[in-house]
Amino acid sequence: MQTVFELFTEHQFDLSEIAKIRIRTVEEVEKLLDATRESLHTSLLRRQNNSD
Repeated sequence: MQTVFELFTEHQFDLSEIAKIRIRTVEEVEKLLDATRESLHTSLLRRQNNSD
């Protein structure tokens, strides 16, 4: 997940380019990116709740 997220955010590759790089389907890459976003969101919410 981290690699897909990094390729998307840091290197500005699109989903089809990442799919080729990672030898995955675009759908698999999209699911990984969605899972990463959800994980980050959950992590940030937990950190915010713990700091209150």
